[in-house]
Amino acid sequence: MKNSIFSNVIIIDRDFIGAMIVKKLIQKKINSDVLHFKQYELAYEYLQKKHFQNKLLIFSDMYNMDNDATDFLMKYEALNRSDSFYILTASIDPNDKLIAAQFNFISEFIPKPIAWDKLKAILDAALLT
Repeated sequence: MKNSIFSNVIIIDRDFIGAMIVKKLIQKKINSDVLHFKQYELAYEYLQKKHFQNKLLIFSDMYNMDNDATDFLMKYEALNRSDSFYILTASIDPNDKLIAAQFNFISEFIPKPIAWDKLKAILDAALLT
């Protein structure tokens, strides 16, 4: 396991099992706390209140019922952070991809399930930055 340049890895996803699979895969590659939030608001509160020594690696689902995802992305953008942020989603709504494209901090929009090779490449690249 490599040391991590991240204070934490955060997964925001309603799907507990899917989030736990991604968490275990991440922990195989990097030595960092991996936190899982089922709700955008709880993740935002955590991000807003906590001071981090290093940047975060964030994987967020893009379920946009009642514009929850859009609201979260706008609030996150206002925090003006320089984290590595990925959308990891099973959403098939083309509007979700268009919404995500409006936010410059999003590194990539990735469909679920994420392949190990793709996740490993993201983690390898993040370790080099």
